[in-house]
Amino acid sequence: MPHKAGAWKPVSSRFPLGLVGSEPRESIGAILWSIVVRYLLPAVGLVIIIVVCLGLFYRNRARDRVSAIAPIEASPGMDRLWELLFADQSLSEFLSEQPAVAWPELREALEAGRQGKSQDAIATLKKALAEPNLETRLALLIWNSLRELGVSPSPGEAEVAQGVGVEIPLEGDAVALAVYRDGRARLFSWRGNALLWEPTGDTRITALLNQVLADGQALVLAAQPGRKCTPIPDGIQRVTLLTFGGIRTFDARKSDTLPIHASVTDLIGAFTAIGNRPGTKSVQPK
Repeated sequence: MPHKAGAWKPVSSRFPLGLVGSEPRESIGAILWSIVVRYLLPAVGLVIIIVVCLGLFYRNRARDRVSAIAPIEASPGMDRLWELLFADQSLSEFLSEQPAVAWPELREALEAGRQGKSQDAIATLKKALAEPNLETRLALLIWNSLRELGVSPSPGEAEVAQGVGVEIPLEGDAVALAVYRDGRARLFSWRGNALLWEPTGDTRITALLNQVLADGQALVLAAQPGRKCTPIPDGIQRVTLLTFGGIRTFDARKSDTLPIHASVTDLIGAFTAIGNRPGTKSVQPK
């Protein structure tokens, strides 16, 4: 059937797009320009849009941890100090960041693990756990390594909150309170203020610390396994429970009036009032 003038018809593979003009005929340049406008420019535009979207996605994903705490940039060094509160680093990470820590058992266990001598590493780590006056955060780090080597605490031991971390977003700032079973505590501000509490025999502070631990313990079974690093919604205090069996997370709504809200508020208030009393230390992260 003959083609009408001005129509297009498919032809052989001699032409990349299988198109050739009949009457009226167009120049090769016009045809090529038509191809560029119809196909190449939209394709290039689509590629640009995809690249921009991917860039925004990965940038936002990298900033998730920051936006989960406060919509401002952290004071230099505070983001790393903040992370150390949760004692969820591997032994390798901890020792690489703490070159001044002279603890031969930990370094010996790390080297044994690297050489595939799992039983030697386990024995050395258990020996380190038996050290008197061992800091709670160090015990948590050691248990991180033991679990990686296939050793688990007893069920009862695994469900005890050895530490409680509470992250509280504020307008233009955020605070994190961490309380440990050995009587130590840390209070950090995202803007750079930090208070380090060491045991001093202060009975009032000790009672407040124990109350936060008790209120955190009450949330262990309801908490979700693992660390939660998603943005914290308005009206939420994120409670991170540190156990020898691993980290658990509970998002506590302020509207629920849970006991931990009151105990955390009381302890922060007490720390704020204490200021520079013996046993505390205010620092600026380096």
